[in-house]
Amino acid sequence: MTLTIGMLGYMAPEVVQSKQYQNTADIFSLGCLFYLMIYGELPFSDQNHQIYLYETKNKKIIHHGNTTSQKTQFIINSMLEYDQDKRIGWAELYKLFDQM
Repeated sequence: MTLTIGMLGYMAPEVVQSKQYQNTADIFSLGCLFYLMIYGELPFSDQNHQIYLYETKNKKIIHHGNTTSQKTQFIINSMLEYDQDKRIGWAELYKLFDQM
C-alpha cells in the first residue's frame, strides 16, 4: 500500500515517507497510542515531518520512571521499531500479550 492518511504523531515512518508499507504500519501506530496512554505524551514530536522522521529513526524510546514492566517496555520498543522489516509482527505481538 502507499496511501498516506493519518495523524503525524501516530504514523509509521514508511507511511509518512509515502513508501510501500505493510500491515506492521498499524502496529507502529498502536505503539504510539500505547505510549500515549501510559506516559501521557507521544513518543515522537509531531511538529513537522522532518523532525518526526528524524526522531523515529534516531531517538531512543524513553520510558519515564518505573511505571512499566520490562516486558511492557520491550513490547512498546518492538512496536516502535523504525524499520518495518524488523518491527514486531501481529502473531508475535498477540503471543506476547497472551503471556502478560
